[in-house]
Amino acid sequence: MANPDMADRAPRAPVERTVLELHGVERVDDYFWLKDAEREQTSHYLGAERGFYDAQVAHTRLLRESIFDEMNTRTLPTEHSVSWRGNGSDYYTHTVWLGPRPCTGPSP
Repeated sequence: MANPDMADRAPRAPVERTVLELHGVERVDDYFWLKDAEREQTSHYLGAERGFYDAQVAHTRLLRESIFDEMNTRTLPTEHSVSWRGNGSDYYTHTVWLGPRPCTGPSP
């Protein structure tokens, strides 16, 4: 079981005050720097946060895998893409697995 005392050891994102202005309204975002995925400090912090999360949920790994495996046996594998808009219509792809080969086509 997760240790509640571990919450004290969770990584803390450094505060870097950024003032943003839009339409004459100012707002302060202390964590705006996290939007910069190319920044080394961002990837370092997110890696530490993920490591902390993994340590906190490690005791549930077997249960999660068991539930995932059971769900996979009860559902057909399908894929839906993220929709996009073009020429006034929404589009997406839908793939249904019908056996050893996927059959891709329009969704009804």
